[in-house]
Amino acid sequence: LEFRRVLFRSNEYKSYLSMSMLSVVRRLCSHPQYHRHYVKILYRTVSSDKTDLLNPARLFVDKELSERYSKYRTPFPQEQCKNITRLLGKPCDLWVDVGCGPGTSTKQMIGHSSKIIGVDISETQLDVARRDVSLDSVEFKKGGCESLPVDDASADVVTAVQAAHYFNIPLFLDEVDRVLAPGGVVSLACYLVPTIPTSDQLTHAIKQVNDSLLRSFFPDSRYEMQEKRYRNIQFMYPVSEFEVDVRCEATYEDILYLLSSWSGFQNYCTYYKLSLYEGLASVNTFMSRFIEEDDKTTNHTLSVTSFMVAAKKPE
Repeated sequence: LEFRRVLFRSNEYKSYLSMSMLSVVRRLCSHPQYHRHYVKILYRTVSSDKTDLLNPARLFVDKELSERYSKYRTPFPQEQCKNITRLLGKPCDLWVDVGCGPGTSTKQMIGHSSKIIGVDISETQLDVARRDVSLDSVEFKKGGCESLPVDDASADVVTAVQAAHYFNIPLFLDEVDRVLAPGGVVSLACYLVPTIPTSDQLTHAIKQVNDSLLRSFFPDSRYEMQEKRYRNIQFMYPVSEFEVDVRCEATYEDILYLLSSWSGFQNYCTYYKLSLYEGLASVNTFMSRFIEEDDKTTNHTLSVTSFMVAAKKPE
């Protein structure tokens, strides 16, 4: 309490409001007088007034980001779609992809369901999805995870790929219970940090970008949920777990643009007032500390692990 009173009287208060959570914690924990526990209490106090860099409604309004997301993000593996349909155990009439973004994951679901609805809160992302996917069996609608534009008990499958860490999970699962038909499946999937089997140095550089350079610009929920592979989510139904490794060829430039599609990169650029290319240059300079010049001119194998938890609603 004394710590909070001191800070609120200080001129530094406003500067903390514009900082990400980990930046606040790191700065304040470096002061010998303050215990980490008090710092966390402080953050919860000021965060209600803080401009939220991590709000997905703000993150994904940029068209250029939507284009990079569509082009460079790892597609949802077909094998994971098959895992879902096997768990469902019957033909799928309606598949709902929540947080579909520019349709990167939704495209992979084509052929696995008679009808697919992609849902996202960003109209910019949906515009890219509608442009790239023009099929009568696929529809894109604006909506949030807590209020899906889907009728009660109408969906056989509800998925969220690289999106659940932005959700209010309890409210989302309540909404899933409303829209999911008896015997239906809900699945949440994400990816681990990419690795480069052909270059240990490049793998280390990517890990450093994730863990050091951009760490404070990602939501803490993303790290907690990713590290636990969504096992900390309390589903209403019995849960199954699946993992699939995805590999593809990638140049160093492809890797940079993949990193630039991360929300943490966008927050990093917003915080430091950098353009896309200034941000890419900054990441390149950072990674150059860990890699050789040959790593920038060689084609690489990019390896990404897709992990998924899926739960089936009782009949």
